[in-house]
Amino acid sequence: TLPRDCGATALPKDEYSSDSISVIVQRAQVFYSDGMYPKVIKILQSSGIDTIDARASSLTGMSYSAINDYENAFFFLKRACMKDSANMSYRFQLALFSTQCGLIQEAEKEYKIIIALDSTFLPAFVRLGIIYNDQKLFEQAKACFLYVISCNSRDYLSNYYMGTLLATSSDRKSVV
Repeated sequence: TLPRDCGATALPKDEYSSDSISVIVQRAQVFYSDGMYPKVIKILQSSGIDTIDARASSLTGMSYSAINDYENAFFFLKRACMKDSANMSYRFQLALFSTQCGLIQEAEKEYKIIIALDSTFLPAFVRLGIIYNDQKLFEQAKACFLYVISCNSRDYLSNYYMGTLLATSSDRKSVV
């Protein structure tokens, strides 16, 4: 196993085995869980695996986000999605982060990709519906929320937003 400070064990990128990458990423995840975000960044970037491994890119991006370095956070979260384009978790993190930073078009694009890849990933429908609701695109919002409710009638956010749409609509019959 690697010593606690993994940054000192950097190898040329092409010499990492999948096992050694996993060990470094696992150690970085421990530091992330402990709130030691600069250490996560140091370990992953000094080892260079943040450029070749999607998990490392995602963890680096989340760590930058935690220390309010949003430009680097966006870059690394985006890189994780490019490295593993079908990973819903990476895309969802990028979409959530984009929403928080006011990058609404980027978030909307990511939620649509998630939905295209997996129509059962209901959180993407909910978040896309919220974006549409905020943009006053009520028909699109309604479609998202109704889809989620049809799959899970107990989904709190979708029911809440549908109730809000119903309560604020001048033509209440057109909402449902």
